[in-house]
Amino acid sequence: MTDAPCATDRIDAHYHLWQLSVRDQPWTAGLTGLRRDFTLDELRPQLAEAGMRAGVLVQTVPVAEETPDMLTAADSADEIAGVVGWADLRAPDIADRLATLTEGAGGRYPARGPG
Repeated sequence: MTDAPCATDRIDAHYHLWQLSVRDQPWTAGLTGLRRDFTLDELRPQLAEAGMRAGVLVQTVPVAEETPDMLTAADSADEIAGVVGWADLRAPDIADRLATLTEGAGGRYPARGPG
């Protein structure tokens, strides 16, 4: 018997992906090691090496447009087991915004709002 982790049992709880040409990450200014793209193609072998089947993709900037992009990515990538997106929970139309996210690509991931 081996102590090696089984990739079907493990989910990474938190990772980020971004392409600077799609959406700037201003918080990386001056951080040379982070001021570059981080893609799913780069992440895949790292997940496998760590014995992870998939992970949870977490937002990187408080920009509403990022969440539908992440849900679209989740819809087509087995390595994305869930999404933690961003929405302005104080917006008067937050219920409509969450419904739109649920109805779009990746909408199988339940939207959670306040309460």
